[in-house]
Amino acid sequence: DVAVKVQHPYVLEETFFDADLLFHIVNLSEKLTVPMKKEDFLQVLQRQTNFEWEAYNLRKFAYNFSREISQGEVKFPDVSLDLLSPEVLVESWANGFSVGKFLSSLDKGITDVSSGLKNTAKQLGETMTEALEDTKRDIARTIFNLNIKMFLRDNLIHSDMHAGNILFSEETGDLTVLDAGQTASLRPDVQNRFG
Repeated sequence: DVAVKVQHPYVLEETFFDADLLFHIVNLSEKLTVPMKKEDFLQVLQRQTNFEWEAYNLRKFAYNFSREISQGEVKFPDVSLDLLSPEVLVESWANGFSVGKFLSSLDKGITDVSSGLKNTAKQLGETMTEALEDTKRDIARTIFNLNIKMFLRDNLIHSDMHAGNILFSEETGDLTVLDAGQTASLRPDVQNRFG
């Protein structure tokens, strides 16, 4: 199974028009600022809308996390280089759903129980809650370690790391990181401060 990402036909024009509008408004305002030059901002947007950059980033993350991948801690989708273009990205399918959805569902528990099954359900609920809490801690630990490694060891940081871009499979326990179109790296002089 594969996932296919196809660029919207007018995304570049719309994106750069929006950027021009944003910087025009900022220039007219006395109170608004943008933390980067327009040229730098446009370069970030250009990379994010080019699937060849996303493919490069996914492959680089897979290389950087090869040990963690082999140990089953994390996954990144495999990319088909034969079908790759700036407008099309074909990658391996990842089963699961967003980590955010999984973590927010932990508090729901068992709510509808007939009166004769209350004690059994309570014991079962407590056991399930403990297992879910353990899974929640494992997920949080893995995501924390993933980010620390990106920042402090590899100096290649996923710039859009949020719960919607991390899938969790209840069947296998896999965590898969998606949408690597935007990355960042610290300048050497900044990175050296971390040792």
